[in-house]
Order: sequence, then C-alpha cells, then structure tokens
Amino acid sequence: MAVRFDAEGEGYTCAFNLGSQSRFTVCCWVKAYTFNSAYVTPVWHVGSTTPDYLSLNLGVVGAYVLWQSNVLAYAPYTREEWRYFGVSKNGGSGTVVSRPATASDYVVSTWSSGPLTVPFSTFRIGQGAYRGEWLDGAIAAVKIWVGTALSQTELEAEGEQVDPVRTSGLTAFYRFDGPSTTDDSGNGWTLSGGVGATQEPGPFGVTVDLADAGLAAETLTVSTLLPLAEVGAGVDLLASTRLIGLTDTGHGDTLPTAAATVPLADAATAGEMVLLGQPVMLTESAAAADALGVSALAGLTEAGAAADALASSALVGLTEAGVGADGMLGGLLLHKVLGDTAGADDVLQAAMVPEIGYIGRPRVRWAAGRPRI
Repeated sequence: MAVRFDAEGEGYTCAFNLGSQSRFTVCCWVKAYTFNSAYVTPVWHVGSTTPDYLSLNLGVVGAYVLWQSNVLAYAPYTREEWRYFGVSKNGGSGTVVSRPATASDYVVSTWSSGPLTVPFSTFRIGQGAYRGEWLDGAIAAVKIWVGTALSQTELEAEGEQVDPVRTSGLTAFYRFDGPSTTDDSGNGWTLSGGVGATQEPGPFGVTVDLADAGLAAETLTVSTLLPLAEVGAGVDLLASTRLIGLTDTGHGDTLPTAAATVPLADAATAGEMVLLGQPVMLTESAAAADALGVSALAGLTEAGAAADALASSALVGLTEAGVGADGMLGGLLLHKVLGDTAGADDVLQAAMVPEIGYIGRPRVRWAAGRPRI
C-alpha cells in the first residue's frame, strides 16, 4: 500500500536537525499523476529553506537530483508509473539507482561535483520548501540512513522489498501502508502533517498471514500456498488452483477450485454432488432420494416405502402383492399372475386384441325425397 497526496499541504515533515552531513542515503517508491509545470514536483527535500538543500524531483524530463538550482544527476521517469529510487550521497559524489515496478533491471547514474555537506535539518516528503511545490501522487517505503552512504549493490537490494534490508545505521523508516506519521524503525522520528492524505495500492503485492483460524476475511492478490487447517471456522477463498484435502465434518464451507476426491461415507446425513462418473453405494433404507447420473443397476428391495427413479434400463422384480401400481412402459411380453383381489390396478400397455361382442343397431335407409323440377 502507499500514501496518496492530491492537494498542497498534505505532505509530511520531520525536524531531524542532525547538522551538516557529508554522507546519507534515501530510498523510496513514488508514483506521480501530474507534473507541476510552474514549480518543481518534489518527492523528498532535505535542508533549509535557503538554497542549501538537496532534493529528488520529477518532471517531463524525468527524475533529477537537485542541489540549490543545480541538477546533479538525471534518472528515467514516466508519469503514472511506480518507480523505485535509491539516492546515496558520499561527500561530493553520489549515486542514483532506479527501476520501474514492471522491470527487474536497474538504471544507474552518478555525480561527482556536488556539495561536500548538506544540512540534514528538516526532511520533507511529498512537498518542497516553498509554496506551490507538492506531489500529486503517492509514496511508499521511505528509508533514511544519516551518516551512511549505501553502495550501488545495497541500493538495488533495498528496491527488492518494503522493509529495510540493511538495518545497521538505519535512522528512520516510513512504511506508508496509508496515511501515517509513525517511524517504523522504532527510532522515534515521528512525522508531522499528512492532513488530507489518503491510501492507495502500492507497488508491491500484499502478504497475508492466514493464522487467525478464520476470524477475518482475507483477500489474496497473488498465488500462494494456503493450508486450510481450521475446522470449519471460516470461509477460505483460493485465488489459484490447488489440491485441497477436505477433512472437515460438514461444519464449514470449503470451496475447492480443482477436482477433488471426496469419500461419501456418511449414511444419508448430507447431500453429496458427484461431478464425475463414479460408483456411489446406496446403503440406506429409503432414508434419502438417490439420483444416479449414469447407467446403474439398482436393486429395489424395499416394500413400497420409497419412490425409486432409474435413469437407465433396469431389471425390476414386481413382487409386491397389490401394494402399488405396476406399469410396463415398453412393448414387453409379461407373464404375471394377477392373484390379488382387486387390491391393485395392473395395466399392460402392450398390443392387445379386444373381444368385440356387440356391433350396435343396424343402419336405417332413408327415402331419396321428391325429384327436383
């Protein structure tokens, strides 16, 4: 996540007042939505309100490190891209490494004729020292080392994660998961300002620890290996296909996104849906309605206690004594003893020859009528 500035006066400041420094390092991620054409668009600024300061700025020419009115070094930047910048000052020399969030290679630029020292007094984030200088954009993971100049290799390593890789000599760290004045290094360099700032997604994916036993709703933005160890305590949503062992006893909602083998071992206590053609043992005694989606041989041994529907042809023994209605749906030759005493309706739907015993009254001849004239 990141902190978002969209108006002047929403930036942060911290009065370090650490005196003149010949070595220091500042690393951060930044995204600018517009460039301030009338003034500079500052990412960070350190020094006094007099010309004795050092700052990182953005513009149509890209990114540049500015000392007073002198550009010490340039770096690439495209509007609305998340880009990492690591700036290290070592005496009169300095190094800038940068890369966009969409690439892995770093671009390196240097300077060799800068100021020997800079007063590390007030440090500004998202704003400059003068009116009209502010960032319309977002910033994340600001790391500051005062008295330490990180090497190029160390600067590149800091661009690979949010938290500081090098903690030795770390002065302050502002994670900026959103608007915050907290120094996450624990050194107590609390920020001022940030009124009106908001939150937006940052350059990094989100790491979520699902150790709360289903007590919270978590959203995963990247593929992950997620053990589902709770016993139906929560709803777990997997964003990628994986193999899931369904070991709970019907107490939770478990949604697998891949095919899974589920043993149907209960005795008609739950509704199971079989997505693949597989045999299902129907061992209950008319306690549930069993639907077979494939051809099957079913033995109907109950005594008229349940309605059994077969989706395919089956051999059915009609052994009840007038307890139910027996129907033949095809043209079958059936030999059946109708021994019940008006206890059932037995219907044969095969071709039969009826006996015709009455042909009705004879037809009467009618007179032809008078001839036409």
